[in-house]
Amino acid sequence: MPENVHWKTDDNSITLWWDPPATADEILVRGYTISYGIGTPNRRVVIEGANTNAFTINKLGKLKFY
Repeated sequence: MPENVHWKTDDNSITLWWDPPATADEILVRGYTISYGIGTPNRRVVIEGANTNAFTINKLGKLKFY
């Protein structure tokens, strides 16, 4: 599980960034999965590669709770 997860939002997007797990030298990290949706997570983004530590989701609805 990633650590120190942060986020920044604007009217229609969110940017997430994180640190790799502290135990990354003990486990194999192949990537991350971000799930989101209105009410319940019904969309999923798979981020391949352990070196990726940020992602932006665009085209979100203004004034919606995800």
